Amino acid sequence: MERTGGDPDLYRAPGDSFFVPPTFFAAWALPEFARVLAVSGLPFNFVRTLHAASSVQVHRLTTCEEPLNFTASVEAVQRTGDRTRIDLKLEQIALRGQPVLTATLSLVLPSRRKGARRAPELLPESATRLDSLELGPSEGWRYARLSGDFNPVHWSRSAARLSGLPGPIAHGFNVMTRVCHVAVGKLAGKLSRFGMLEVAFRKPISLPATLGLWTGQPDAGTGRIPLWVAAGPGAITLLTGHVELVP
Repeated sequence: MERTGGDPDLYRAPGDSFFVPPTFFAAWALPEFARVLAVSGLPFNFVRTLHAASSVQVHRLTTCEEPLNFTASVEAVQRTGDRTRIDLKLEQIALRGQPVLTATLSLVLPSRRKGARRAPELLPESATRLDSLELGPSEGWRYARLSGDFNPVHWSRSAARLSGLPGPIAHGFNVMTRVCHVAVGKLAGKLSRFGMLEVAFRKPISLPATLGLWTGQPDAGTGRIPLWVAAGPGAITLLTGHVELVP
């Protein structure tokens, strides 16, 4: 928890136990997602996939000692030209059958052809800085050892360059987990008020990185609180998202 910027006190449960952090699934679910893709029969080379987006919704808190079941599934496959998006879902379920957490992972197989690029989204000048995001040059290898995701684009400069990247990039789930810790501590105030987090990765985060996590006014209709990861106002946003709180 502390290795991804979390404060253990935010997750303390009665007694000597801890509540499971919302994004802890990222530390063990990747092999399950891989198995689902392997048996799906989809005719794609998954080595080229990019982490495009993720979400996590907490239905109720669970402690580290509570046994749970889970299911993983491919929810949708969308093809636009030769670009493909694959949406996967993981559900954690109590032994009596009630859902306790729903998480999603969206992967993209990018087009091999260079087309028109979308204009980058810039951080609004009105955004408020919530916290800093400091990722060192060895963060990719450190998180790989923590999570088991040893994709070399995160820790090998040569592998990253072979993939068309300038150098190693941060793991998407590492960044999402850090964003979640800040959302729990500085927006929700306590874990019981955290409802859902959705993030979309707009640009790879090259390592090392010194960035900020920013927020704005809640949406008047939905109450969703916007989130951005960027260097500062007017800079390109590398991650966009929102968090939903519960009363």
